[in-house]
Amino acid sequence: MPRNCERLQVRFPSEGSASQAVCSSITALNHIAPHTIRLRTFVPKVGTPLLHKVQKGRFVMAGSHDVLCEAKVLLETCPYQLA
Repeated sequence: MPRNCERLQVRFPSEGSASQAVCSSITALNHIAPHTIRLRTFVPKVGTPLLHKVQKGRFVMAGSHDVLCEAKVLLETCPYQLA
């Protein structure tokens, strides 16, 4: 049986607190029960409307401190192997 690997978007902009995001993520992961989880951060692609909004200040990206805080909480509380 193949082992599944899930990719988890860390700290998507405009989410609530890191603890709320982590609780939601772990709830979803418990339903999936992946073998491995890879953490990813959000980066808008060049030429997309979302990047244009970021550049114009109409969409605020999560700061690196917020991303690191959420990743830390995930590492401390997630019952799965994070890659």
